[in-house]
Parts: sequence; structure tokens; C-alpha cells
Amino acid sequence: MTRFYIVGLGNPGAKYEKTRHNAGFLALDDIANNLQFPAFRDEKYHRALESRGQVEGKTVWLIKPQTFMNLSGDTIGLLRKEGLAPEQVIVLYDDIDLPLGTIRIRDKGRAGSHNGMKSLVSHLGTECFLRIRIGIKPTHAVANLSDFVLDKFSGSELEILQTTYPLIAQAMKLLLTGKIAEAQLQFNQKAQITQG
Repeated sequence: MTRFYIVGLGNPGAKYEKTRHNAGFLALDDIANNLQFPAFRDEKYHRALESRGQVEGKTVWLIKPQTFMNLSGDTIGLLRKEGLAPEQVIVLYDDIDLPLGTIRIRDKGRAGSHNGMKSLVSHLGTECFLRIRIGIKPTHAVANLSDFVLDKFSGSELEILQTTYPLIAQAMKLLLTGKIAEAQLQFNQKAQITQG
């Protein structure tokens, strides 16, 4: 049976909880809670917190790298040694260019300015892998993007972010069953409408 790795990107530690850069971690927490996965365990060999279960009849590992964002790919590199292939990976991460409250499904693409994604691409050796981008775009001018992504979500922003969790779960289930085009059609159009 094929195993899938749902990788949420973020920074470990209380200092970074509920920051915009941790949108991937927050989404994974919601998935684990709603699908009744066991509590995340510290897998020191993989340098990650992991929870393992079943979704849509598939074996799924939920993974939160604990290496800090810029080295997120280190965890993937360790899993690669155990047989992980790019087609088994779905990455959840924050996207500064996508409006808050929307998501976008991609099956390939460049990492852009996202250092966590740069690290993953480096360790996977390809830009062809599934990802669910989670919008965190500011609604006002921002002087320093690094500061913005490392700031905590406001209460109202968290409420909007939480509306994406059911969308992320639905998209993940479609991707796990190979319905990539259907997921893109269903969720990417919503993102375009919100942007327009």
C-alpha cells in the first residue's frame, strides 16, 4: 500500500505558535484533530513531529519538520533514505501572494521566495510534487515581509484562516485519491475569484 506524507511547514517552539509562517503546522493540527489521528510524536531520527493514520483508505503520515523553516527539507532528506518518493508528498505552506481565506493546489512549480519550499525542492530533487498553498496575503502595505510572516495572526485573521481548514481537508482527500485536476478546478477558481 502506498504511503503518503502530508508535510506542514513552520517553525518549532512556543515563540512561533500561530504565526503566519506556521500556517502549514496549524492546518496539520486541524487535520489530525478532525480525523482523530493519534497525538504527534517526536521522531528524533526524522527531526520531526509525526502522526500516522488512515485517510481515504491510504496510509498517511502527518509531518511537522522541527528544523526551522529554512531547513525543512532536512526531514524530507532523511525520509528519502527510507524510500520516500516525490509523488508521495503533499506540502502545506503559507503563501504571501494568495489572499487570506483561500488555498491553491499545485502539482509543480518554483519555490519562489519561500525558503522552506526551496529546501524541500533541494532535497526532493524536483519541483514536481503536490502542494496546497495557504493564503496569508496582507491587506495593507508591509514594510518588511520577513517580520510580517513571523508575526502572529490577529484574532480576526485566525477566524478567516480557520475557514480554510475544511477546504484543505477536502483538497487533501481528492489529492490522495489521484483527483488532482478536480481539486484544482474546485479550489483554484475560488482563489482567483477572491483575488479579482
